[in-house]
Amino acid sequence: MVEAGCQGAIGSRTSFQASVFYSRIDDLIQRQYLSANLYQLRNIGRARHAGFELDARTRVDSRLEIGANYTYLDRENLSDPSVPLVDTPRHKGRVSAVGTVVPSLRVIANVEFEADRRTLNEGGAYLDAPSFATLSVKGVWTIRGHLDAELGVLNAFDRSYWYGDGYPEPGRTVLANFRWRF
Repeated sequence: MVEAGCQGAIGSRTSFQASVFYSRIDDLIQRQYLSANLYQLRNIGRARHAGFELDARTRVDSRLEIGANYTYLDRENLSDPSVPLVDTPRHKGRVSAVGTVVPSLRVIANVEFEADRRTLNEGGAYLDAPSFATLSVKGVWTIRGHLDAELGVLNAFDRSYWYGDGYPEPGRTVLANFRWRF
């Protein structure tokens, strides 16, 4: 594996990181179906993974910080190009914002997206999972010292999405937590 990256700052409020990577794999393991609902993990041989990652964060003012990251991954089966590589997206990213309403209350919002994921269903057929984006928002109240109370909603727009055929991910989820930070 070879990876090269850099990180730095633009002014006093913005930071960034970027990296590129390339990897050759001699013995890649992947699911192969023998019959419906029966699979084994097999060595499919040599593969190549290449891509890049970008990350940037900026403090807009003393009460708002915005960040974004993106990953691009290109995978290729070198031993048998007719067998697609599965279960990883080609594009994945996140945009986040953290706002401080008052010193003890923060609001955190995240949009996460994914595109171009190929998967193998239980019948042994290759499928392209649909692209999706989800929004999650939560409020965090620091009650005292290291004790936080959180109230939020994940997948706020109740987006229907899946990584594997027949296994949908959770819809809108409301959460309430207490967290003690050590």
